[in-house]
Amino acid sequence: MNTHPFPKQLWEPTLTLEQRMAKMAEQLDLFPDDWEKLNLAQGYAQFSSWLLRLWKHNPPYDDIQALLFGIFETEKGLQLYIAGSSEWDGEDEEWADEPEYFPEERYPEISSVAAVESLMKQDLVRGIDVAIGVIALFVIHFTIDHAEYLLQSRERLWLATGFDEGELIQLGCLKMNRRQREIGR
Repeated sequence: MNTHPFPKQLWEPTLTLEQRMAKMAEQLDLFPDDWEKLNLAQGYAQFSSWLLRLWKHNPPYDDIQALLFGIFETEKGLQLYIAGSSEWDGEDEEWADEPEYFPEERYPEISSVAAVESLMKQDLVRGIDVAIGVIALFVIHFTIDHAEYLLQSRERLWLATGFDEGELIQLGCLKMNRRQREIGR
């Protein structure tokens, strides 16, 4: 499993969503018109609403130690999903193969993820990087805003993303340390 290639500054807790988006756009070398097509503010609102609703109605079991925000291609385009595992191994991706947490509501409709499809048609490799970058951006921002909500009774929670057909990207670990949260790689 790869450690994410995104700048450590994305984990800076004082950044707004817009500042984080600008850093991600710079990292991914996105052009302004590509950026506008993705409509990340709307996409993040959809992502956040879905995840808050999911945690309220069907939260991960207490023994879940890792969450995967996976991406795969369908006939209609890209699809995001969430899965969780009671195991974590930063060196071996097998922890993600048979998740124990696979909720019914695991497939959100997020316009930004669907919009990446047009970038993938122009340049597959760049489109894959952008798709992973968008999900990473959403996960990181949500984690910073809602750390206690995600952790609940857990001491730590590992976060990863990636395409089902590719390598997973380790985004970081959220943990409680002496009653304070720590977020990052």
